[in-house]
Amino acid sequence: MTNPFNRTLLSLGFKLPAFSSLRRWMGDFNFTTGINPQIFEVLQNLFRDKDLKDKDCVLVWDEMSIKEFVEFNKSSDMFEGLVDSGDHGRKLETANEVLVFMIHGINFKWKYPISYYFSSHATTTEMLEVLVKENIHHVLKTGLLVRMGVCDMSFTNQGLYRLWGISKELPFYSFEDHKIYFAHDSPHLIKLVRNNLMKHDFVLPSSSNVANNSAKVKWNHIVSFFRKDHRTLSRMAPKLSNAHVFLKDFSKMKVKLAAQVLSYSVFAGMTAMRKLKLLKHDTKVTADFIREMDSLFDLLNISSYSRDKASRCAKDFYARITKFDTYIKYVSSIAIPTINREPDFIRGLLLTLTAIKHLALDLREEGYVCIYTRRLQQDCLENFFSAVRMKGGFCRNPSARQVRLNFRYLFFSHVMINTGSGNTENLTANFFQRFSEFEKALPLNSAKGILRSQKQTPPAKNSLNDSCNFYGIKYKRNLKLGDEQEEVVAEYLGAASIKGVLKIKKCSRCREMLINASDSVSATLINAKKYSLNSDLKCLRSDVSAVFKFSNKMYPKYALETLNVAGACITEDILKRYQEDGELRAWFQNDECSEHRIAIMRYFIRAKTFKLVQDKNGSIKQAKSWNQSRRDLRNQ
Repeated sequence: MTNPFNRTLLSLGFKLPAFSSLRRWMGDFNFTTGINPQIFEVLQNLFRDKDLKDKDCVLVWDEMSIKEFVEFNKSSDMFEGLVDSGDHGRKLETANEVLVFMIHGINFKWKYPISYYFSSHATTTEMLEVLVKENIHHVLKTGLLVRMGVCDMSFTNQGLYRLWGISKELPFYSFEDHKIYFAHDSPHLIKLVRNNLMKHDFVLPSSSNVANNSAKVKWNHIVSFFRKDHRTLSRMAPKLSNAHVFLKDFSKMKVKLAAQVLSYSVFAGMTAMRKLKLLKHDTKVTADFIREMDSLFDLLNISSYSRDKASRCAKDFYARITKFDTYIKYVSSIAIPTINREPDFIRGLLLTLTAIKHLALDLREEGYVCIYTRRLQQDCLENFFSAVRMKGGFCRNPSARQVRLNFRYLFFSHVMINTGSGNTENLTANFFQRFSEFEKALPLNSAKGILRSQKQTPPAKNSLNDSCNFYGIKYKRNLKLGDEQEEVVAEYLGAASIKGVLKIKKCSRCREMLINASDSVSATLINAKKYSLNSDLKCLRSDVSAVFKFSNKMYPKYALETLNVAGACITEDILKRYQEDGELRAWFQNDECSEHRIAIMRYFIRAKTFKLVQDKNGSIKQAKSWNQSRRDLRNQ
């Protein structure tokens, strides 16, 4: 009884039921396939006294694979695991799919599963039409208002939209005197964009009149950028790995990989590398396309009222409502010469943008001041599927019985609350907003603890093998004095380190290390990372830039020396070597800001060390997969 409310009840003398009693009471609710009147009775009681805005909701549906396994339910005297459409009949076929319907609030954050059905393979379009109408009808009877329907772009869902005449010109369907807009799930759309880009070259209107192939958006441009960026110790797009670029079949289903490829970080890295003349000029078309896709999906993924990145802020949503028309025009102009028909992702994006825009305009007339577009996705249903699998011991394909029991449990426990970790990446220019990952990778102190003096642990006298390399890293291969790409990343990390300390200590002298703008080559990545003209990302003063460039060059040497010493504290040992270095000693010996400068350098060292470990772990996984591929080829 760790819940404070439960402890309060116990202190007042209330006798709470035992777990066995709760399980027995829950067993009285037998949630079978199809429409369960008990569910809608509960919903009607929950929302009886709510405001009209809190009753606005989205209906989402999707299918999940289940185990083909038939079981006998003695309490209901029925077989479980067969095709079951609820009130629309059963078939003597083993089911391998479950179709789940869920409602999700638009103005208020709530979500409930309402029904499920078992089928053999995908549900047919004719049956899906009946089930969707059935669920909308019962939701409307509870007093809730279904304002939008959201699904992925499976063949049956596209067939349903065609059957109802839903298109970008007419993105709604009238049912029982209610106008209901229909759209596609935006996380699925970003995967379709990435998958089509891997197969085909895109031609944009600015380059459609160019005869040569160099003016097209190409996946090979992203591959070239990754290969050049992956060879260096300091990377411009550190999240990109082989899993993002060289996709396997199952990896194509992960939204995270697609979102991180089509992100602003990749655009900034490609822009900086092109200005350094490490990439050809024709990659500008691909980089600009990635930037537009990043902004487009930010518009479809608004989850906070105010945040650093303006494109994902709901505060001024209606001030940016014209952005929908801009992106509708942009997506319509994308051409794929190798496809004779309109690609699915273009049709899905146009329908989704049009439906959300018209829904937002209708809601503004009803008093809405902002819209959280993330609530117009089916992420809530994906989280539900994850919870169902987790309750079965992380069973990827639960049986029909497990689905029924977990459906009932999740409905009553109401645990389907977003944990903060989603499919999409949190795009931000500030590297250290993800400082919690540092603490997971290394035994570090908190951000405030960086500013406090730490007791130096003396390195052990016994040294390991002097010739060993950390996980086989050959630092000298990566170390190139005067390497512009290394210097660009070093200046970016240096500016971010100073900003991280300034957030804690408002030091005017430390602030003087930053300047508003710089035209130097080493500031290329900082300039490319700016999301807007009023970005607070500053450049380094020339003398400070030289300090971090030299620190970046010496890091591989000092890191290798530290890793060869048993029991050494990595950050503090490297920091001590920096302080003893003749080139850096004067920078640390500032009487007024010496403590702050030590903290700044700790930020810089930890950033480098964290990325070193992260990148090497990724290369180890890739090496294992390569070895497995070789073994598979030999066995064939």
